[in-house]
Amino acid sequence: MQGTGKNLFTGTYAARVHLSDKPTSGRNGDHVVQTFFPIAPADDSANYSELDFEYLPNGGWGTAGPRLDNVSWYTADPPDRVSHTVKQRAEGWHVLMVTAMNGKVTYSLDGKELFTSSGKYVPREKMDIHFSNWFIDTPPPAARAPGT
Repeated sequence: MQGTGKNLFTGTYAARVHLSDKPTSGRNGDHVVQTFFPIAPADDSANYSELDFEYLPNGGWGTAGPRLDNVSWYTADPPDRVSHTVKQRAEGWHVLMVTAMNGKVTYSLDGKELFTSSGKYVPREKMDIHFSNWFIDTPPPAARAPGT
């Protein structure tokens, strides 16, 4: 995971990122999550804040892909969040933007508005910007088919 090392509160968070639908080598089909997100410094913070772009080209968490999720968090534990899913391929370069202003959070992809949250699902403390790729729902090696 990579972060900015700067704590920011409201305003516009944007990044130009490349999303991939398949690996450059090796087998395809794993549930990879490609993300851009501002997040609070600690999961147990009383004012926890997190605003996610999550691309799952092969699905995951019990749903089929491809999908692009936008998630606004109030608390991490127990999870309290609102989300929106766009079911489409998103391979290639994109501008991901989150604007948190005036009591609402708006998520945009390449200038097209996707989702807005408000109420308690807005930033309550300064956040650091992160980029991350990780795998979810992967079967243990013994459960995989031979040669994969």
